[in-house]
Order: sequence, then structure tokens, then C-alpha cells
Amino acid sequence: MSGLAEFGKRMKMFYARWSVYLDMLFKLVLALASFIWIRAMTGYSSLFSNVFLMLVLAILCMVLPLTAIPVFDGILIVGQAFSVGLDAGAVAIALYLVLLILFLRFVPDDAWEVAAMPVLTWIGLPVLLPVWCGLKRKPSALLAVDSGLVLYGFVRALHANEEKLTELGSSAYASRLKLIIGGTFSDRMVVLILAATAVIIMVYSVRNLSADNAFLISVPFGGAVYLAFILLGNAVLHTGMNLVTGIIGTVAACLIAGILEAMDTPLDYKKSEHLQFEDDEYYYYVKAVPKFASDSDKAATEPEELMPGEKRADDGPDRHDVDYEQKLEDSLKNL
Repeated sequence: MSGLAEFGKRMKMFYARWSVYLDMLFKLVLALASFIWIRAMTGYSSLFSNVFLMLVLAILCMVLPLTAIPVFDGILIVGQAFSVGLDAGAVAIALYLVLLILFLRFVPDDAWEVAAMPVLTWIGLPVLLPVWCGLKRKPSALLAVDSGLVLYGFVRALHANEEKLTELGSSAYASRLKLIIGGTFSDRMVVLILAATAVIIMVYSVRNLSADNAFLISVPFGGAVYLAFILLGNAVLHTGMNLVTGIIGTVAACLIAGILEAMDTPLDYKKSEHLQFEDDEYYYYVKAVPKFASDSDKAATEPEELMPGEKRADDGPDRHDVDYEQKLEDSLKNL
């Protein structure tokens, strides 16, 4: 743990020094990953699948706020949807406007979660972001995570029903809308949304407990909650989600989240202290848990070895050499 604490501190120092450039790099990578996901799942329009256009938008995202990434995602998704049909484009606009209003109203600072959640779900790590939000955010972050899952469900519905939508033609609006909306909010997607919501709430609740290692315990607990929803979805709703892939993705996500948490919050529970005090109205019970001291912290706090008779450079004059009577007289004169 002390090694992770040392590495985490070095990473924080490195980020503090190069934060401007690292933030730009993060936005570039997230935007490119998000655009690639949309292109891989759709690709109906040659214009909105153009690699040069995506590169230009990704470069713009580097200098714009994080909210620009989900906005550009919406533009690409709506453009791809209109290539499928007017009904798909109309559903995309309505869906995105509702999500955008909810997002701007309640969680405007969680823009990157909206863009990252579909990408993580696409690569098989859908539980990573809910666990991280439960550790580092408040339960309100579930709005951003669930919004990302809804966008993923819509794009997946277009991808899964591509042949059926082509066979129905542009005149069968009722059947086409049923496929699009039903695919967006299918049993599989409802289970994923409920699982992500439960993981965020459960991890947030466990990590706020006063038990030892509550932060680290909450990570596998969140993974177990997610797998329980997958099992229930397969057994009750017959969602057909691959359990082996789900277990592998959950274990990998929990390992990543646990390592990041140990680096960011390295607590030494062996040295925890329980304090008790009171005032006129209450008794107070406090549990104080120190953080692991990194090697650089230990070196900074250890006293420097000196030769006999030698004084440290930062030490003041010897107290025996101070004329306190003269200092008192000077103070009285100033007064």
C-alpha cells in the first residue's frame, strides 16, 4: 500500500505540473474513443462517418469545455439516425433533447461520464464507471451514467435492427418506431440501467461506513451487485447477456477501480484512532484514520543527522544565547 501511495503522490505531482496539457490530452482521447464507437456501431452516413471530420471535432474538443464532447456525440448520432430514416432522426432528436435538458439541469459537471459510459459498455467494462462514481461522486452522478447508457441503447437498437428497418421501408412508421424505441429500452438495457444505478448507490453507501477498509470493500461489493443483476436479468427477463464476459469485465473493472482508489486514498487502518469528547449538548465519537506516508513524506519528516555541536541550518539561535530581559525592555518601549 505504501508503494501505491508513493506512486499516487508522484502521479498527482506530475498532473499538477502538466495539468493543462494532460486535460487537453484526456479530452482528445475521450472524444476520439467516443466518435470511433459511434462510427463502429452505425456508419450509415458517409459524411458523419468521415475520419477527417471526426479528427476536426476531436481537436475542437481539446480546447472546448468537456460539455462539447457529448454535444458532438449527439450531432453524429442524429446525423447517422437521419441516414436510417426520418423517424429514426426524429426519435434521436427528441431523445437527445430530453437527456440534454436533464443533464444541464442536474449534473452539468458530469459531461465526461455521459461520453465515457457508452464507450466502456462497448468494450465490455460497463461496471467501471458506476463503481468509480460511487467512490468519488454523489448518487446524483447516476443521471449522467444512465444518460450514457440510454444513448448506447439507441445506437445499439439501430445497429441490431438495421436489416429489419431496411425491409420495412420508410412508410411503415409504426413498426419502425416500435423497433427503434423498443430496442432502446429493451429488457437488456433496462437491466443495465438498473444495475448501474444500484452499483452507484450501493458503493456510495458502503464507502461512507466507518468500517475498516470501507473504500476498498465497496469495490467488490459493487461488482457483486452488478453480477447479481445480470443473473436476475438472464433468469427472469431472458436478456441473454453473456455471463462469462460479464464476470471477466467485472473483475477487470474492480481491479482497475481498486488500484486507482488505493493510489488516491491510501488509508492505514492499523493506526486508526477512536476519539471521544463532549460539549453541553452532545457526545462526539470520532474515528481518525491516517493516510499511508510515502517515502518522500518520511524523508521530509525524519530529522537530519548532525555532528556533535552542529546545528541545523533552519534552527534559530540557542535559547541560552537570547537576552530575554533586553527583549522585554524593547517590547515595553515599543508599547
